Formats: sequence, C-alpha cells, structure tokens
Amino acid sequence: MNFQIQDTYLETTFMHIALFFTFGLTGLGIIYWLLRKRRTNDFLTIIHLFFTLIPIVVVFIEMVTQNKTLDNLVHILSIFFLLVQPLFFINIVLGIVRKSR
Repeated sequence: MNFQIQDTYLETTFMHIALFFTFGLTGLGIIYWLLRKRRTNDFLTIIHLFFTLIPIVVVFIEMVTQNKTLDNLVHILSIFFLLVQPLFFINIVLGIVRKSR
C-alpha cells in the first residue's frame, strides 16, 4: 500500500498493517474483557464489533487478492470503520455510569 506525502512515497507492507490491527483489536478486546462485569449496551457492542471487523476483513481480502474491484467498497467501509469507533468509548462510559448507580 502506498501513501503519497508531498514528493515521497511511504510504503507499508501487509505485515505492518496486520500487526497494527492485531495489536489494536487485542487492546479493544482486553478492555471489553476487563469491563465484562459492567453492564455495557449489547446493541452498541454488536454494532461496534460488526463495523470494526467487517471492514478489516474486506481490506485484507483486497490486499491479498489485489482485487481492484473492491476499491469503492473498501472506501465506504473505511468511513464506517472510522465513524463507529466513538461507539466504543460511549459504550464504556455508559457501562461505568450504569454500574455506579
């Protein structure tokens, strides 16, 4: 994957992207696991999980197969991926507030 910043191309390999998502998702999973006794909102958890994992899977499929027909889908799912991340923090705050009542 190439990113053009001014006159320089920064290249990242599949391994670097995979490691980034592995550590990121592991961190999110650990936080959810630590808060398992809190009453988090199940609907928010499912929406966050769905719109986090599906775009990642589609991006990896597109990268491995070099299938350029998935480019538009990857862009749309990437937007959903970014928009749904605040749900994680909202869900955690709601779980903490509910437990303290």
